[in-house]
Amino acid sequence: MRKISLLAGGLSLTLAIAAQGNTVTFVTPGGATDPAGEAVDAQAVLMTGTGSLSIALSNLLTAPQMLSAGQLVSDLSFTLTGVTSAGSVTSSTATFVMVASGGTPSMATVTGTDQMGWALSNSGSTYTLDGLAGTATPAHTIIGGTAGDFTTAYSGANPSIAGNGPHNPFAQGTADWVLSIPGLTASTNISSVVFSFTTASGVDVPTGGVPEPASLGLLALGLAGLGLARRKNKS
Repeated sequence: MRKISLLAGGLSLTLAIAAQGNTVTFVTPGGATDPAGEAVDAQAVLMTGTGSLSIALSNLLTAPQMLSAGQLVSDLSFTLTGVTSAGSVTSSTATFVMVASGGTPSMATVTGTDQMGWALSNSGSTYTLDGLAGTATPAHTIIGGTAGDFTTAYSGANPSIAGNGPHNPFAQGTADWVLSIPGLTASTNISSVVFSFTTASGVDVPTGGVPEPASLGLLALGLAGLGLARRKNKS
């Protein structure tokens, strides 16, 4: 009876993970820089579902590490294997910060269901979530720092960030999107992820690899634990 119970638990874990879809995480390579040689560091966590893609896009730099607009996260592109249909932004949210002259932060309020204002487009199976959209004034770009921390100063920020009216407010730390993309499934493969930085097009940093989906990793851990429990029961 104990063996049957353990097996049922393992099957339940498998079904629960499958229902949640696949989650993959991409990060910029170590040592990546913008054209001025300043460090850039970003992460994208993408979760696939039926007709839906959730994205958490983060600028991993701390507030003191933010020196100029060249380090702002402004775009994300990725390839969805076997999916070519046009998509749309269902919603986007973030915590927003104003950075005054001298680097003093303060909370900013942005309302609406699409707070970031980035555009989603595709060329075949390659999709771009674009905070620039070909305009002189970008939508809300993502600055480093911890979301909700309005006490740590952006002490190294130059005037391209600090006190720059057209660029303020910024999404602080992380911004989240839900995208509607017909034809997407939980098992759709995501590859060729490229981060873009600064407030001008063309400053791109590819991830250079495809990570293992988190759901598969969890499944492997679950099955390993199941096997260990069964061996202990036999002994």
